[in-house]
Amino acid sequence: ILLVFSGPVTALALHEKAGGELAYSLRRGIRYGPRLLRAPLSVLSFLLLCLILLAVLISIGLLPAAGSLIWSLLIVPQFLLSLFIVIGVLTLLAGTLLLPSLIIDRDLPARRAFQELTALVRKRFFTFWGYIFTILFLTAAYFAAATIVLLGALSVFFALSASILGDTPGTVIMNIPPFFHKVAPVLETALPMPSSLPASSPLLTLSGTIAGFSLLVIYVIWLSYPVLYAINSGVVAYLALTEHRE
Repeated sequence: ILLVFSGPVTALALHEKAGGELAYSLRRGIRYGPRLLRAPLSVLSFLLLCLILLAVLISIGLLPAAGSLIWSLLIVPQFLLSLFIVIGVLTLLAGTLLLPSLIIDRDLPARRAFQELTALVRKRFFTFWGYIFTILFLTAAYFAAATIVLLGALSVFFALSASILGDTPGTVIMNIPPFFHKVAPVLETALPMPSSLPASSPLLTLSGTIAGFSLLVIYVIWLSYPVLYAINSGVVAYLALTEHRE
């Protein structure tokens, strides 16, 4: 899913470098969705195979009597499979960051793009992984900072709402439809909630529904920030690696 939606973001980032129509960049990024979806399938297949083998080897420990002994003898191969899984996940993350740029910038099919990425990793191994780990670290750091800022904004909003409106914000939150109920417990620590749920009314139901959708928009904005930052950083890393290679 991230790879499919990375198409328009990558095309727009490349658009800033090469120029061109904004609408064209968006259409171009969406058009590459199927290729972006197929690109990491080999890595996903490898991860699935390793997970199945690891689960089978671990399950041997359930055998009566000798199960614990066999599990102990298989610690090294189980560790190697776990290592392959971790490396595969990191490779998948790296592919998520750089494959969209390879596919869109060079108009490559999925298989060829993955081959190009593999060749790039071999030629610039330490530089490549240096960029990837830097992107992951900065994404986590900026996401943490963005979370603090977002929580601060919500705290100011809810504190002022409670001081001016009293129980009204809490009443609206308690009338959020069940679909949004997972959000409500988080807000109960920031808002004064009424002791009992007030009598339902069409107005309160409408207010709760609107509040639920509004909070969902804020939630999506919060989650989309690290994704957008990582994808844009992947474009920068791709341009830096290819220019350095050339």
